[in-house]
Amino acid sequence: MKRHGIELLHIMTLSAFALAQPLYDVLGKHPDFFLVRRSHSADILVLLLTLSLLAPLPLLLIHGVAILAGERVRRISYAVMVFVLAAIIFIPVFNRIEGWPAWLAFFLVLVIGGGTAYAVVRWQRLRTFFTILSPAILIFPLLFLINTPVYSVARSMESTADPISASRKDAPPVILVIFDEFPMLSLLNAEGEIDSIRYPNFARLVSGATWYRDTTTVARLTDHAVPAILTGRYPEGTGADLADFSRLPENLFTLLAGEYKIHSFEIVTRLCPPVYCGATIAQQRSALPVLDLLADVLIVYLNIVTPPELKRRFHWMEAELHAMYVRSDMRIQKTDTAMEAFMLKYGGDLMSGTTRTPDWRIYQFESFLSSINSDNGQLYVLHNLMPHVPFRFTPSGQVYTDSPALPGWRPTRDRWDENEAPIHLAYRRHLMQLRYTDKLLGHLMERLRTTGIYDRTLLIITADHGISFRAGEPRRTPTDRSFQEIVNVPLFIKYPHQRTGRVEERPVQTVDIVPTLADAIGITVPWSLDGDSLLNDSFPAVRVFEREQFERYWSEDVPALARQVRLFGDGATALTDVGPLAELSGLTLTGIRNQIDFTCGVGLERQMDPGQLAAYVRAAVLVQGMVQCETNRSSGTVVIAVDGIVRSSAPLYLDENNIIRFGALLPEAVIHNAHPNVEVYVLK
Repeated sequence: MKRHGIELLHIMTLSAFALAQPLYDVLGKHPDFFLVRRSHSADILVLLLTLSLLAPLPLLLIHGVAILAGERVRRISYAVMVFVLAAIIFIPVFNRIEGWPAWLAFFLVLVIGGGTAYAVVRWQRLRTFFTILSPAILIFPLLFLINTPVYSVARSMESTADPISASRKDAPPVILVIFDEFPMLSLLNAEGEIDSIRYPNFARLVSGATWYRDTTTVARLTDHAVPAILTGRYPEGTGADLADFSRLPENLFTLLAGEYKIHSFEIVTRLCPPVYCGATIAQQRSALPVLDLLADVLIVYLNIVTPPELKRRFHWMEAELHAMYVRSDMRIQKTDTAMEAFMLKYGGDLMSGTTRTPDWRIYQFESFLSSINSDNGQLYVLHNLMPHVPFRFTPSGQVYTDSPALPGWRPTRDRWDENEAPIHLAYRRHLMQLRYTDKLLGHLMERLRTTGIYDRTLLIITADHGISFRAGEPRRTPTDRSFQEIVNVPLFIKYPHQRTGRVEERPVQTVDIVPTLADAIGITVPWSLDGDSLLNDSFPAVRVFEREQFERYWSEDVPALARQVRLFGDGATALTDVGPLAELSGLTLTGIRNQIDFTCGVGLERQMDPGQLAAYVRAAVLVQGMVQCETNRSSGTVVIAVDGIVRSSAPLYLDENNIIRFGALLPEAVIHNAHPNVEVYVLK
């Protein structure tokens, strides 16, 4: 009986290392995983119980049955248990090594697992070593509670604050919209002005608001940049500072709680205290939130133990993981999966002019619009992840892909590949999605006019940080070449009763928003601020990014803008150009038959779930695939025809696996039905 008990203890010990510890390590470093789910302390305790005690229970029961079945079955069961768990322990180690094929990693973990099983059966010292390690069963969850801020985050969701008072009837409505991953440069034409053809609603806003052209963010990460906007203070430290009200109680919500009724639509941060935003929290928590939490934890674990090659191969896995924005350090920034499931389950019809989409961002925006009423004393704060990846929308709001994958981008390193062709395509998709963001802004302005509050509203439109599209460089970490694209963000403020637009050229930071807002509505901020009111004539010309001061850089000559215009031009037609061979556009396939290389085969990648194709008329807007030719080639051009007419072209490029690929966008106007005949050919 003693030997049997020790074997069960070994199974629990190995399970702690194989199942529980990897998750404790990942989730303990990034408590925002629990913050965005509004997990309570009871949820955390259930998670600990599940990982440390319930997860190994099936293995214990199986081995218990084996013990009853006889000595030979018991020995086989024990060896198999050790083999499987030891192999699982080493899977994450090999997953961190880039470039390894899945079969090699699989072979190595089998060898390690088999060797461990053989050794533990033969050598008493190894079994004794496993027994010595057994306190880890309790140590891992205790360290998770003591050494990480997760439990305090959960307790903060249960905290209370002073009761909310009635909103002040004469206080003007305040609306703050924070878009995400939105560089100022993307809105500009060749003259450095808002492109009124491509983005008519932003141009309309600027005609009656103040455009602070030279605005910079103070951080490159959302969970640092958004709290800076909402507190007027620089982010502290460089780690994963928790963006919840228990850590940052002095913020816009607590400032205005006594004067305003709050409508909060946060997604990454949780700065609005539950006592003010309790109804929203209650609505977004399911009847059994701990089950949702455990389901998402399972997805995280699958990410840890699944080889990268298999993640790319299985679309469902790729979609889940990319949607949760899991990077190489396993940082969980946002939980689109859980929120998207909620929105699809409980969301009503989406905005007029769009089809029903599998994207919760649009439902969130629609919910935000529907909350706006004609009363004074209302504060509306929206953080919406548009035009952030994934890129899914055409300018009209049609969904053209259900895949969050972005060719050319390495999410495990948050860095672009060296090939420029897929990066330029991603850039173009960003600009196309930004055009749809412009349409959303138009819906907001129309809602304000419909409710009759546009004139008296203090309306602030900004973004947390930008994005860069440069080969071999990070997407959001500034370099000398990408600094302007990432640091410079939009800031438009329409003050109450402002009707004439103006442009401010002086240096502005996103930490200036709260002091400016307070100054505009006549409220004193009771805490020290790093920002200054933009209504102050003696405004200091300071510039800080990642807590490092830098010089003013904006000028009429902006290299990043010149590059953008060179690549995509400006105006409405630039985003629907036809690629490198514009002269072939409009020709029939018969007319260019002698230029086609028929020795090359083309395989198209699926862009939408087959069951959804009929619902998404524009699904063929994005055309991607791979090419295989009888002769070796790594360059060239493909033409894309719709119903026999050439509509676009695209260069070939080699991906990281030396596969020849291409990607192109078709104008929406050429897709006339749900099943267009799209043909792709390689030119000689």
